[in-house]
Amino acid sequence: IMTYAFGFGALTVLILQPAAIVQSVGLPAGAWMSIAVLSVVSTVSGFALYTNGLKYLSAGSASITATLEPVIATGLALVLLGEMIGVIQMLGGAFVVGAVMLLARGKSNS
Repeated sequence: IMTYAFGFGALTVLILQPAAIVQSVGLPAGAWMSIAVLSVVSTVSGFALYTNGLKYLSAGSASITATLEPVIATGLALVLLGEMIGVIQMLGGAFVVGAVMLLARGKSNS
């Protein structure tokens, strides 16, 4: 299923953004290597790990846990890259973490 999803996504980009494809043809080899690494490491391996994790978690638990991804990414950007995080981002992260905690608590009570 994921192969079809990524394939149709790539086909859609080819149809809707042909100029971007033409511009990318002249990219240096290092840029293509970076694109390949980003594709394989972050996208394909991430989906593979998530799909494999569904063997051990229910789809509901996995999707609730996946909502923490932007919060964790923002925290890593703060710590590792020195990104500035505003009050609104902190508040949004707190809402997401709170919602995950409430959902997890509700699952353990039932």
